Amino acid sequence: MQKLKRMWPEPPGLDEHGKYFWRTTGKVLLKHGVLTELDREAFISLCEAYSMKRRAEALLAAEGLTAPDREGSAKKHPAFTIWAKAADNYHKLLDRFGLNPKARQEKIRTQGVVKNEKARFFQE
Repeated sequence: MQKLKRMWPEPPGLDEHGKYFWRTTGKVLLKHGVLTELDREAFISLCEAYSMKRRAEALLAAEGLTAPDREGSAKKHPAFTIWAKAADNYHKLLDRFGLNPKARQEKIRTQGVVKNEKARFFQE
């Protein structure tokens, strides 16, 4: 798989949070040779998940974690469910791109095993 040499054009439809993530994190991933030509859609999904998570966080910060129901009692704010799903998706995609310590360690460990297996194969 050939590594990307230049970042793709920014996709239309990303809001300010998605664009920020695209530019900053995309630059880092490109610099470290993580992105390939096949990663574009997954990276767009990561940017969208980040954006959705941030927007839900802003709404929760402005309106609180609870909202009144029809009887006036407090219930969980609907944005909390949106935030939870977006955060879950965001963290799963972070793993795919090696954007957390555990995922990076796993990638390093896996690459080491592959290298050692190749070395063992060629030594025999």
